[in-house]
Amino acid sequence: MNNLLLYHEKLLQEVLRIAVSTSLFAGLPHKSVEFLEESLKHTPPKVTSPVYPPYYLWIYKGVDELLFLGDVEAAKNSNTMAANWADTYPENDRFNSKAVAQRRRQTVKFLEENPDSRAAQIGAWSQILSNANSQEMIEQVLAQIQALGGEVYFDSDGNLRVRVPEWID
Repeated sequence: MNNLLLYHEKLLQEVLRIAVSTSLFAGLPHKSVEFLEESLKHTPPKVTSPVYPPYYLWIYKGVDELLFLGDVEAAKNSNTMAANWADTYPENDRFNSKAVAQRRRQTVKFLEENPDSRAAQIGAWSQILSNANSQEMIEQVLAQIQALGGEVYFDSDGNLRVRVPEWID
């Protein structure tokens, strides 16, 4: 990947779209994390962009790491990096980057105090389930939900439902 490619603001936006699509619609959050890691190698902390600043790459990576992969330490690192990159922007920029940096640091603190993210993970996998487009993906997602302690059942109308038991969180 050419370093100049991700400097282009539209490509930065497309990287974020591909990452979301890979996680939510393809059901492959681990591939999204790999893609974002590679993209981050070629992206400077500060790029002029009309849509999203590059620290959003770290934010999206942290979301995948926490919600889909359950890797709290990696999510803390990604949120710390997002905060560090957001802090390079001037006060009162149009992205409100200083506030983003503060929220990312609050997220890290929250994760340090509350490392069990199973309820959030079950919710995230349920979102993938609603977008599943093959029996194989449905089975994979159901296995993830059940491995996290989620309960899968059919309601009286025959609709597949997911419930987070009270003992989680």
